[in-house]
Amino acid sequence: MKLLLDTHVFLWAILDDPKLASTHRALLTDPDCDLFLSAASLWKSLIKSGLGKLPLPMPAATFLLTQMAANGVNLLPISGEHLVELEILP
Repeated sequence: MKLLLDTHVFLWAILDDPKLASTHRALLTDPDCDLFLSAASLWKSLIKSGLGKLPLPMPAATFLLTQMAANGVNLLPISGEHLVELEILP
């Protein structure tokens, strides 16, 4: 199964936040699940960290990329085709 992680779900998982439901935690560790995080989520997290609204234990980019690698989370890039699709959303 392929899972696109919400920004909060990814952050709660890597920060071991109790807000993450046990069912979600189980999916994140299921070897049959391919995990993805949008480049937009990384961008959003880096901005929030830079504004002091997201405290992290080390520099944000290093921490987030290290956690993605350690947890088998793949980066889902934003392509030109994705941007074109934004114009036709209701």
